[in-house]
Amino acid sequence: MTATPTARPNGLFVVAFPKLAESDLALLTDLRARHHLAEVWLIGPHITFIFQQPHDREAVLAAALSKVSDATPAFDMVLRRTTLHVDPGAAYAFVEPQEGREPALALYRALNEAAGIDLAGVPGYSPHITIGKSASAQEMRDVLQKLRRAEFAMPARIDTLSLIDVSMGRMQVLGEARLGS
Repeated sequence: MTATPTARPNGLFVVAFPKLAESDLALLTDLRARHHLAEVWLIGPHITFIFQQPHDREAVLAAALSKVSDATPAFDMVLRRTTLHVDPGAAYAFVEPQEGREPALALYRALNEAAGIDLAGVPGYSPHITIGKSASAQEMRDVLQKLRRAEFAMPARIDTLSLIDVSMGRMQVLGEARLGS
C-alpha cells in the first residue's frame, strides 16, 4: 500500500457505528486494517453524519443529536455499492448503502440543519464507510474491484448516533442517542 501523509483529525463528529453481522464487521475491519492505516487504530467502521467541528460546539451538537434522534426512527440498510473518490493526492475506497440510502441522507441533512451547519457549497454527501485511502487511485480501484467480484451485500442497522471527540490521537465517545427514543 502506498502511504499518504495525513493530518490527524481534531474536533467533534457525529457518527453511527452500523450494526452488522459479525462476519461483515470482520471483513470491513480487515479491509480498513490493510488499506486505511491512518484511521484503523482510531475508530472502527462508521458512517459520519456531521464532519469535523470545533470543540466549542459540543453543546450545540449534543442538542442537535438529541432533537434529531428523537424524531428519527432507526432504519436498515444494505451496503452493496462501492465508490472511488479521488482528491488531489489521495484516493478513497468507500462502501455505500444501496437500500437505506435515503433515510441516511435525510438524517445527514436533519443533523446538520439542527446544528446550524450551512451545507451550501459543500460537495455532495453520500453515506459511506471508508475502507481505504491511498495516494494511488489504482490501488483503491483494485480493492473495490475485489469486493465487486465477491458480489457482497451487508445488511446493517442504524439505531444509535454517537457524538465523538477526536483529538490528540484518540477517540472518545462524549454521548450517544438512540434513534426513535
